[in-house]
Amino acid sequence: MELVYYVRSSKVRHVLQEGVSAEDISVELQNRKCMEIPFGQTVAKISKGEPYAVVISNGPGSVGWAKCAKTDVFSKKVGLEIARKREKGELPSVEIPGCLEYHVKYMLERSMRVKVWK
Repeated sequence: MELVYYVRSSKVRHVLQEGVSAEDISVELQNRKCMEIPFGQTVAKISKGEPYAVVISNGPGSVGWAKCAKTDVFSKKVGLEIARKREKGELPSVEIPGCLEYHVKYMLERSMRVKVWK
């Protein structure tokens, strides 16, 4: 069994609109990928971003990760390969990026809670 978590960037953009209220936002809009939340005259559109990193675990206390460079396009296949190699210690040890520290710690805790590893 392998625990896999893809880290995604959240994309928020603000669109200025006059007189937007909670009643203006229909259930139809809330079911889309893009959620619109009113803030007075500003509407924040929050959409699910693209993955840029992966964190995996194949056993208790064992975690691997891979992060895509900002200039590259994230590939799940390549990300999983790098994360698996990093978990096994086949890649040189590097410091965990700040943006992944929380996710790596969470995966480490989660790997310790799994009752049965196969």
